[in-house]
Amino acid sequence: VLRQPKAYVGSSPTTNGYIVAADGSLQLGTLGLTELKLTEAEEKVLSEPVSPDLVLWKPSRKDGPADIPYLPHPVYTRWFNRAFGRTGWNLVPVGKPIKDEHNVVLIPYILHIHQHPVAFAWGEQEYFPQKADGSSNRAQTYGDVIESTVASALRRCAKHLGIGLEMWDRAWLR
Repeated sequence: VLRQPKAYVGSSPTTNGYIVAADGSLQLGTLGLTELKLTEAEEKVLSEPVSPDLVLWKPSRKDGPADIPYLPHPVYTRWFNRAFGRTGWNLVPVGKPIKDEHNVVLIPYILHIHQHPVAFAWGEQEYFPQKADGSSNRAQTYGDVIESTVASALRRCAKHLGIGLEMWDRAWLR
């Protein structure tokens, strides 16, 4: 059963069907997310437990121990592909990139499943335009940073749908 989004109110310009302020930011009260009834097969795939073999670990601080668990982007992409098919889902940016005072780039995304907006998340990634010695960081372009925001937004949307919740379950991680 699909519920239609509420009508948008306001005179702001739209992007991808969502109301955007003059500064390019997404107006969060106008997302129009819908309820989507999943098939039994889709539910079965989305309910699959995380395989411990897929969990990677990264340090929370430079030269620290690997203490933050995560699933890499391809794991979530394959999960969504198995559930909805390669073209049955899409993560759509709904605003312009924003770079904060700490060089973190943020982009709002909405996850569409079977053409229906079902989840919202911010994608974020640190941007290091220069190395510590002041030289240009050719290993990380601004385009690379933009692409990396997709991974964090996808992970957050997956969490919203209950995919990979073990990653936030300390007892399971132990």
